[in-house]
Amino acid sequence: PPPPPPPPPPFFLNLLSAYRDSSTSRGLGDVYKRQILRSDDDVYVKVPQLLEFLAPLDHREPHYIGQAGRGRGVEEGQLGLGWHHNFCMGGPGVLLSSAALRLTAPLLPSCLGSLVTQHEDVELGRCVTRATGQSCTWAYDMQTKFYHSTSAEEDRGSEVVPNAVAERTLDRAITLHPLKRRGNMEAVDRYYSWFFWYIASFRFGYWFKYSSNWLNCNYNCLDCNHLFNYLAEET
Repeated sequence: PPPPPPPPPPFFLNLLSAYRDSSTSRGLGDVYKRQILRSDDDVYVKVPQLLEFLAPLDHREPHYIGQAGRGRGVEEGQLGLGWHHNFCMGGPGVLLSSAALRLTAPLLPSCLGSLVTQHEDVELGRCVTRATGQSCTWAYDMQTKFYHSTSAEEDRGSEVVPNAVAERTLDRAITLHPLKRRGNMEAVDRYYSWFFWYIASFRFGYWFKYSSNWLNCNYNCLDCNHLFNYLAEET
């Protein structure tokens, strides 16, 4: 018998459901105003730096941003991509602007019916390129901003070990992937928590000591500016 068709990518189904419900408050009507980040669940996202990165981008333009890939190891050249096509690697994160989503969403049923691989990020890229004419950003610094740890032995990425990653890379990264081990995820969070308070001490002219007794506002926090304002007023 012929092999079964690839299963529908979950993110495709989520986008398709949201697009069909776009007339309701739960649909993409609200989400479409800005950007959507799609990533794996073993990624660390530095939210303030992500927002800073997005600030100058016009969400009314069809942006498709991330670390570009074409397949590694045995999959290289086997993904049905043209010589000039690529896809944004899903692990470290894919950014889609509202314009890109508006153009892509109507084609999702057709894309779901013509899957070539079982890789969600590859098929999303194929659909986005078909809808918008845009490929994933080829810019070299995307490899640092959307950091994906690789090794010769593991095609799908090797665990991020904070002590083995250059400090310059840690400071420039917006996302880090993969972090499957709890200890490594916590070590990354401690690094950015310390870095957060270190920068804060210079910004306001005070030394804040990071401690579990303090309000635990780590570098993933979206309300850190409110905490900064509170501390500045109190001191």
